[in-house]
Amino acid sequence: MELLDRYLYEVRRHLPAAQQDDIIAEISDAIQSQFEDRERQLGRQLTASEEAAIVKAFGHPKIVASRYQPAQYLIGPDIYPFYWYTLRIALAAALALELLGALIAALLKPAPLPAFLNNITVMWPTIFLVLGVVTCIFVALERTGSSSSVLAKLGIDKWNPRALPRPTHGEVPRFSLLIEALANILFMLWLLNFLPLRHAVGYIMTASGGGKALAPLAFTPAWHPLVLLAFLAAALIVLQDFVLLLSPSLTKLRAGTLLTANVLMVIGACLVLQSHSLVALTQPATPAYAVAIQALNAVAFISLVVFAVAITIAAAFNVRTLLQQAPKADLNISYETRSN
Repeated sequence: MELLDRYLYEVRRHLPAAQQDDIIAEISDAIQSQFEDRERQLGRQLTASEEAAIVKAFGHPKIVASRYQPAQYLIGPDIYPFYWYTLRIALAAALALELLGALIAALLKPAPLPAFLNNITVMWPTIFLVLGVVTCIFVALERTGSSSSVLAKLGIDKWNPRALPRPTHGEVPRFSLLIEALANILFMLWLLNFLPLRHAVGYIMTASGGGKALAPLAFTPAWHPLVLLAFLAAALIVLQDFVLLLSPSLTKLRAGTLLTANVLMVIGACLVLQSHSLVALTQPATPAYAVAIQALNAVAFISLVVFAVAITIAAAFNVRTLLQQAPKADLNISYETRSN
């Protein structure tokens, strides 16, 4: 019954949360009845290909699930799932191109960061243009009755139930992905010396007394490789967060991205560890600072070693996630024993 499990799991992903159990039970009973009727006709158990043919005839998982969704007004239930999928892909592609263009244009200016922030504030016309164009296309398909022929040309009726992905657990909630992306974006802005963020951090440290205490101290240029690789790692994580917002089931992508980020951070830490001068005095200071600078460098060096070891351990866990087999989904459906 693995094929039926995979089909029901895919349908469940597109159903209203409050009705998933009842609807899945109803669909399961209907398909199993068809299995049993066909077995009685043949006088034997069905083969995998025969089961796949029955499941395929029942309908594409997205279309079946859309029949249980609230009624759509502009776009019908048969084509709405594909409209929503196309719209998300188009918006993601447009925003990626806009951000890339804004970054390239900013790098050509004397002050890259203000130019980049100014460029990304004028992205709204592109968002509305993509939204309007995609919506108008699908509304036209719905109103002209061309949706069925378009879906047929796209090969929707040729989908293979046996090619459905195996049920996976461990999907990261979308809210967590958004928080993670926001945190990494703030981290990247801080690394880019984004002044409002730097001023906010400086104000907090000064108010707590930390800013004055650390005023004569600064990190040495030995940290630059780690800063650069940390920025690249954060950028990769932000990119995968937005990809997972569209396809939360890509758990292998998350493990691969985190593993890449881990490797970048370990490489950066190893490059920094080649230097034992990690903290320096920015101005003439009291003898107490001169004595303490050696101890601070030792603490920084040891802390960086611990950091590299911790990241290496995290990388090992991500490798294990990439290598392990995806678990079978437990859909909490009890199947009756089928007789020959």
